[in-house]
Amino acid sequence: MNPVRRLNTLKWVTLGAFVAFGVAQLVLVSLLRFDDSNPVFVSIGAAPADPSVAAALVVLAVCLHSVVLTLNTVRLLRDPSVRMLYPTPEEDGWACRYQCAQIVEWVLARARQAGVSVSRIYLVDSPIPNAMTISLPFIGTVVVLYSNALDFLGPEEVQAIVAHELGHVANHDSFIALLASLPAVSVLVAYAYVWLVLVTGVMNALLMQKDLLLALVRLAILGVVFLLSRAAIWVSTALSSTASRIAEHLADISAARQTSLVDMVNALVHLGQRTEAMSVLLEEVEWLESRDPMRRGPPTVEELLVMVKEYPRTAMDERTARELAPALYLMFKLKHLRRVYEVALTDDQIRAAVEPAAAALLKERRMTQADTAPPVPTVDWRTIDTDSDHRLSEDEIRTLVKELKEHPGRFLFEAQARQHSMTSDHPSYAQRVLVLVDAVGL
Repeated sequence: MNPVRRLNTLKWVTLGAFVAFGVAQLVLVSLLRFDDSNPVFVSIGAAPADPSVAAALVVLAVCLHSVVLTLNTVRLLRDPSVRMLYPTPEEDGWACRYQCAQIVEWVLARARQAGVSVSRIYLVDSPIPNAMTISLPFIGTVVVLYSNALDFLGPEEVQAIVAHELGHVANHDSFIALLASLPAVSVLVAYAYVWLVLVTGVMNALLMQKDLLLALVRLAILGVVFLLSRAAIWVSTALSSTASRIAEHLADISAARQTSLVDMVNALVHLGQRTEAMSVLLEEVEWLESRDPMRRGPPTVEELLVMVKEYPRTAMDERTARELAPALYLMFKLKHLRRVYEVALTDDQIRAAVEPAAAALLKERRMTQADTAPPVPTVDWRTIDTDSDHRLSEDEIRTLVKELKEHPGRFLFEAQARQHSMTSDHPSYAQRVLVLVDAVGL
């Protein structure tokens, strides 16, 4: 079977299984009957005790889910770090590598090629390399690009990422994901209702009937129902995540056909490498924070973002991130003291104080890391880049595919190897490259 047809078939089969499983859980929950005169409190009847309860839960879940998605989208687009590029460009203080008009032209041209319409285009000032599309009623299709992705990706790779996001739109992935998530949200609300009723039964046996044995029996039933419901939720999540991963593969294939396979593969490895560097940088900052005995919690998101923004936006090497982390962290702390408490420190004084301290911290960190577990084996695309131009050619992509097939359990990036699981919404970069090359061909 054609790889794209096979992926599409698998996607719809998985989504169908997910929806059917969710509906089956809702039917089962609706058949539960609660009777305080029954020692076990819960039983399954031919009809629910109150059908309106189940219907109300579903309607409530649908409404809440839709409202939350819309509000989150509006809040994102109104954030001060977000600026509109289209239809009304906001170019004050423009600092992006590419011109606003150039980005808009790329997005609209790829949208026409994909046969979709775009209502708005936004740029997020963020150190996180990312891009996404949002399609919701009353909002339309919105393309959101992150400034960091534009800073280190070449023009062809930027267009490949745009084409990938528009591939999601052409495949109606946002709408499908919204519909598919409704049974899951309804099931969560229904289970919450069941847990609340069972807890009420336990408390009634303990406080009203003063029967400890009956309370323990009902508590055991509550525990069994809780474990079964958690297992069912995990299965639903795994099915939903499988469909999401397939959608990513299909969007990759769509983008490669619009641009080129070489551009799409390079966009993937560069995004993955930059994300790896960011992950290492944040890991080092958390270690530095842990040295402070007065610190009562992990660094806040705002603090991390300030430090990450000082990291060179075009750097993709995780080794560089590890070596720069102490200096970036200490400079952030001293500049914070200067800004908030008016400590008299010049930039030269800060650099002079930071350099020896950062070197000592880096040495200590290397010693502590020597005692930890060895790094996860990966297939490093940079060793395959024989001409060291930071871009894989067709021949180098063939070599990369060969290496990945010879080591099927390995990832391209260590950070993703540690985090990847069956419930990950995105396939690994290694899987994406393999599926992409198999579907499009070199």
